[in-house]
Order: sequence, then C-alpha cells, then structure tokens
Amino acid sequence: MFLDFLRVYNGPITWDMLSHPKLLTVYHYFHYITFILTTYLSLLACYIILKKSSKAMGFYKYVLLNSLFWNYFLDTLYFLYIPVNLFPYFVIYSAGVLNFLSPNTFMGVFYCLGFVLLGVVQSMSMALFYRV
Repeated sequence: MFLDFLRVYNGPITWDMLSHPKLLTVYHYFHYITFILTTYLSLLACYIILKKSSKAMGFYKYVLLNSLFWNYFLDTLYFLYIPVNLFPYFVIYSAGVLNFLSPNTFMGVFYCLGFVLLGVVQSMSMALFYRV
C-alpha cells in the first residue's frame, strides 16, 4: 500500500507522511503490555526452575536460568529504547525512556545491545550443547 503510494507520488516525502501518532500510541501500549507480561512470566519461570525442578536436571537448570536472564535483559533494553522505524528510510528513533538522552548516547546503547546479543547467543549455544 505504502510502496504503491511512493510509485505514484514523485515528490519529496514529508514528516507528515512518515509520522503516525495513533499507530505510535498503539505501539507504546503493545510494548508496555508485553513487557509487563514478560516480567511476570520470567519471574514465574525463574521460580519454577529454582523450586519445582527435579534433581535430575542438575546443571541444566542453571543453563536455563542463564538463557532466561539474557533474554529478559534484551527485552528490558528493547523496552527502554522502543525503536520506531521510519520506513522506507533506514532511520530509527527512540520512543521509550531513553529518548531523553542525547543523540551521542546512541553508540552506548548500540554497544550495550551488542553485548546483550552476544550474551543471548552464548546462552542459546550453551542450551544447545548441554541439553539433556
């Protein structure tokens, strides 16, 4: 639909064409609800892994906790930043809590995201190699 508009419209794309405040509001509510659900379900999963798991799981319960920690940390970082894409351009801006920081801090967020993604990959590879 939007690409058809771009083929027909040959002029410059304005901010009014890219910005959708109603859609951004729905996007915010979606992120808030999913982050609250993720928090409660992560706490429940942590409780089940620590208290209700059998002794036969042994070391693997700590592998699961490692994976749970890194995935929750990634969800928290994503919730704090809430990136909004301005399609068709390769432009992203923050609509979350971190939007009050200066634009120079984006590299810090980017490095933090890279560190967390490495942790997620490490936890997934551990879960793959140490599975029962």
